[in-house]
Amino acid sequence: EVLAAKIDVLAQLIQASERCCAYTGAGLSTSAGIGDYASKAKGSAVKRWDPQADDGPHMEWLKEMRPTRGHRVLAGLERAGYLKQWINQNHDGLAMKATFPLAKLNEIHGGWFDDRNPVVKMSGSLRDDLFARLEEWTERADVVLALGTSLSGLHADNVAVECARRAVR
Repeated sequence: EVLAAKIDVLAQLIQASERCCAYTGAGLSTSAGIGDYASKAKGSAVKRWDPQADDGPHMEWLKEMRPTRGHRVLAGLERAGYLKQWINQNHDGLAMKATFPLAKLNEIHGGWFDDRNPVVKMSGSLRDDLFARLEEWTERADVVLALGTSLSGLHADNVAVECARRAVR
């Protein structure tokens, strides 16, 4: 009953939103078999992909990964006209495989399968245009769906944090 009530509230927020944005981290892709940084935690049940331990070419294995239900739901929300932007920390290409349009997808840290958007190392700089879009949506979003992210303090987390601050005000 409680879950159903929460889902109803979430649906109402999304339907009333004019600038709904998704902000996703690696946790969105773990059910597809792709590990995340949190899976390094002691006692974690999440399978962690280790490219050094992989016997075959890891990119071929990753190409076989399929979008999760979460990826497909976000693509469906966009097709229905609700989701206006998806800021994605993942590199895995599953958002595009789920048919989410590239024009509304901001793979802020790069993409493994997009030569126009190389993956940015942790010490690297984000692409100027993608960073500008991140900043734009940090200011514009009226609802942010934060999924598969720990919101652990990365600058990109501000898209969710600032939206929440505006809601409190």
